[in-house]
Amino acid sequence: MKTVFAQRCYLSNVYASYAALGAIAGFMWWAQGPVAALFVAMVGGVALYAYVAAFPSLSRFLGYGSVDDRASVTALRAAAVVRLSTAVGCPFCPIVRRRLKALQTRLGFRLEEIDITLRPDTLLKRGIRAVPVVEVGERVRIGHATSDELTALIAGRSTP
Repeated sequence: MKTVFAQRCYLSNVYASYAALGAIAGFMWWAQGPVAALFVAMVGGVALYAYVAAFPSLSRFLGYGSVDDRASVTALRAAAVVRLSTAVGCPFCPIVRRRLKALQTRLGFRLEEIDITLRPDTLLKRGIRAVPVVEVGERVRIGHATSDELTALIAGRSTP
């Protein structure tokens, strides 16, 4: 039996990756000088971007399982406001963002996106420690979601 990890990004892991990159760049500054540190920071930033971009193809091999979409068959119009909280470096956030934007044109809700990368307290004070977070009124979904699951959340019905 294969273990599948929860499909969400814990904020502590996102910040730990930034800290590790900063520590490596700081060490390179000390050992080799500012040019080496800048090079490490640039390569690390590009590597993080590449990881997030390639994540849908890699997720199965990393133990997260599939992030394939399950299309929504429900045709409804929602007058809701949907709030999406994301963090830079989370590979699930752009997937959920794309799905919400596609649903927005069909369902007619207003999408508010909040980047909490530099403001983790906005979620932590409510006890939320992972992203992406999709909120519709009092309903909250943390982590990866298919279009069908997002539609159910927006419509206020139980997740399929």
